Amino acid sequence: MSLSAIAPNRTNPYLDPTPDGKRVYVANFTSHDVSVIDTLTNTVVAPSIPVGAYPFGVAITPLPKNNPTNKDQCKNGRWKTFGFKNQGQCIQYVNALNKHNHGDKHDQGDNYDHGDK
Repeated sequence: MSLSAIAPNRTNPYLDPTPDGKRVYVANFTSHDVSVIDTLTNTVVAPSIPVGAYPFGVAITPLPKNNPTNKDQCKNGRWKTFGFKNQGQCIQYVNALNKHNHGDKHDQGDNYDHGDK
């Protein structure tokens, strides 16, 4: 799979580039996963990330600069200080961080929240 075969423009809700433009993440509706594509080589650079049934969009979000490291830091409105929209989003981040720090197989080697960790 290559980026040119997927979509020629940024308006496709099924893909989103990283802020540095080095990679594009593509939601694969029928295979229920997300592909990671290197924009320089125009090739898939990592194993597909399983995400569940029929993904219909993808959004890349840079990690917060001042990261919470445990769920307690997400309580009592403190999730707002980290820039999350709600407490659940903060807790989801902490869970992903903990899973990533324990050797998650989907480590992409970049500085973006892949949503699957």
